[in-house]
Amino acid sequence: MKSFWGIIPRYIKKGKKRITFVALGIIVSMALIVSLGTISEALKESLYQKMKDDSGGIHDIYLGTLGYVDFDRVAKEEVVKEVTTVWPIGRYDVPNTDNSLQISAFKGNAKDILNLELLEGRYPEKDNEIAIEKWILDLFPKRYEIGDKITIPYTIVHRGRGTEFYYENGETEFMLTGTYDFTYRNWFYPKEGNAYITPEFGAKILKEKKLTMQSVEADGYIMIKPSYSAEDAVKKLMESGYPTGGFFANEQKLELKSEYEKYDTIMFFVSLILIVISSVIIYNIFNVSVSERTKEFGMLRAMGCPPWKIKAMILIEGMLITIVFIPIGILLGNWITRYIIKMVTGIENLGTVRTLDTKIILVAIVVGLLTAFIGTYFPARKASIISPTEAINGGANTSLQSSSMRGSLDKSILKKLSFEINLAFINIIRNKKRFLSTCLSLIITITMFMTVNYVVGSTNPVAIFKDSFKVDFKVDSKSGLSVEKVSSVEGLDVTLKLKRRGTTMDIEKENYTEEGLRIYEELGKSTQYISQCIFNDRYLIEVTILGRSDEELEDLKKNVIAGEIDINKMKNEDILILVQNIDGLNYTNLSVGDVVQPSFTKLNDNGEFLGGTYPEFKVGAIVSEDAIKGLPLGTPSTTVHSSAIILPDSAMEKHMEMTKYQYWEGNVKDGYDYEEVEEELRAAVNSDKGATLLSYREELEKIKINNAQIIFAMYSIVIVVAIVSVINLINIMNMSANIRKKEFGFLRAMGLSGKQVKKIIMWEGAIYGIVSSVISVLLTLGISAIITKNSELWLGQIISWHIPIGQMTIIIIVTIIITLLSSILPSRILFKSSIVESIRDVE
Repeated sequence: MKSFWGIIPRYIKKGKKRITFVALGIIVSMALIVSLGTISEALKESLYQKMKDDSGGIHDIYLGTLGYVDFDRVAKEEVVKEVTTVWPIGRYDVPNTDNSLQISAFKGNAKDILNLELLEGRYPEKDNEIAIEKWILDLFPKRYEIGDKITIPYTIVHRGRGTEFYYENGETEFMLTGTYDFTYRNWFYPKEGNAYITPEFGAKILKEKKLTMQSVEADGYIMIKPSYSAEDAVKKLMESGYPTGGFFANEQKLELKSEYEKYDTIMFFVSLILIVISSVIIYNIFNVSVSERTKEFGMLRAMGCPPWKIKAMILIEGMLITIVFIPIGILLGNWITRYIIKMVTGIENLGTVRTLDTKIILVAIVVGLLTAFIGTYFPARKASIISPTEAINGGANTSLQSSSMRGSLDKSILKKLSFEINLAFINIIRNKKRFLSTCLSLIITITMFMTVNYVVGSTNPVAIFKDSFKVDFKVDSKSGLSVEKVSSVEGLDVTLKLKRRGTTMDIEKENYTEEGLRIYEELGKSTQYISQCIFNDRYLIEVTILGRSDEELEDLKKNVIAGEIDINKMKNEDILILVQNIDGLNYTNLSVGDVVQPSFTKLNDNGEFLGGTYPEFKVGAIVSEDAIKGLPLGTPSTTVHSSAIILPDSAMEKHMEMTKYQYWEGNVKDGYDYEEVEEELRAAVNSDKGATLLSYREELEKIKINNAQIIFAMYSIVIVVAIVSVINLINIMNMSANIRKKEFGFLRAMGLSGKQVKKIIMWEGAIYGIVSSVISVLLTLGISAIITKNSELWLGQIISWHIPIGQMTIIIIVTIIITLLSSILPSRILFKSSIVESIRDVE
């Protein structure tokens, strides 16, 4: 060795096991940080796919027609990049099912804009060719293969000169060219499948009936130029005066940006936690590595080596190891995470390391180098100034005199317990500094994991669903279900029945606030109907009408803000109770005594419109929003939705002939089978064509399926943090055991058997685990409460605070088991050496 510095590679080569352990820690830490970037990409890809599934494509604007629209002219608009159209040609009712097939003419670019996925074969290119959605094709009376000829009878629905619709019957022989999937989860007709033909052939079919493509109401899907927002594009298109049902921005696509921002915030929060965990891991690993080599440094000091050279040697060695293994950790972290995500979810479009955010790679490198420097500098500084004699002896705490131990045992408050437990407590009290530092590392790791688990668990779609869907069943019906029909379901406990209908209400312009009027006029720029209302000096708000029983009206009196609730007067006169400016809005300033005109509609048992009236009502009382807390109001469609009106049930019967209830909630009674109650309730609901049943279990499964990729991407974070947390726990406890070889040697020299020493080590590990877990739980509860309070600001959504008792209990048990095992396993190595060697700490 020509130079002192040549000792560095020799030490690295000599300590292969030590270097392997250090390298593994660095790789795991780097993989942890980098995996977050990959998981973030997977999450965004999942959100993007969900947006396509929910909206039916990637279009920016949907165009609904009410007659002829020149789509070629639309395509030439300044804001438009591309337009595709879907023309409904004919409808076929599949025999022996309640499903139907809509034969549509798709423009060629629909394959790029709409959420179409070819499963087998190809899309049609010529006349008489057809591709059919696979699920509806499987319901056909006969099984068809690609290339088979299919004769399909259908009905063509077309509009006359007025608002009337006419029906023409037709039949065509098609050749099946392929099957495809068209996922659109929010479709109005869930039992309707789709078939694809070319526009040219669709025009020929219509021509045979002396019709044109303008005779049927097409759907238009518009992609706008990147320089325009969807809102601005809608306004400009509305100003062009097309005779349409309206231009509607793709709300799911607009929400995607806010979803990205929300999850970016969550990822940023989680990344800070992961960086802390990674830093702790790397620091502990280097700290252990240096502490275990105190004797080596003592020998160098005894040979005359100055302290600064020892310090420099340790720092250079640590930096060399870190620089070599950081890139390996980054590569492996990215590759392994992408492989797992691809294997479980099927997401492939996650790029490579090259596509990773540069900031993530820089953060990984900075964290690795900085924590490695800190982890080596302070132990190196301590090792460089320790006396040669103390370093060679091991520098350990050897004050284990029998007299002091007996005194401690006599004073121990746990002296009634076993000798080993008492000695474990004495060792902890005697080494407070080591106990505190070890517990601090454990607390950081456990708290970080619990916090990440809480955030992810509270923000994933399943948790949100469980928090909002609080009953077993919900029934929504247009015409309503009678009390007799629902109460006949044995085992169903009805918790809510409600007469409800969404409608509009005419108010005076003066009853709008400045903000409300601005919103209404803005809406008029994008919705033709509202534009016509403003032109005719008509001002509306969208409201939900709620019918309440006498007892429920009586209970509302405690919520009165202005006026009074006179139930008898409300039954004889047209008086209503108003809830205005819901959810903190400031759109209307209606007062008691103001006259309004709600639109009352009458429906038959099939939910079909029979007529409507516009009676004048007087506002008798205004109540707070607490009056409708927990009641489902429905969602707005076009106008400003900021209010609800409450009437007696008798008024609902008088004005809308509403004798049935449109909304029900219920739970399964104790002792009854969920499936049997659901089956009986479903039979009652299916007898009403306009009714739908939502079952908690069924909807939960849908949420899990529809959001599987998002849920997995989010819980990938928890899994990664869990794995790293376990590694860190093991590492911390290993460190605690390995640097105490001399101490355990003294215990054996004092006459304790190997079994007793192992028991002492085991109880110490249990105490570490219990103390760290309890403190971690308390810290997590505090942190989770703060996060919940600021969830809307920090996470972009409101979450309800809860205590995950089950999860915390499992984490505590697992932590104690890990600390026990991590204490016991290293102790087996200690007993391979003799008592003398242990005391001398011979390496």
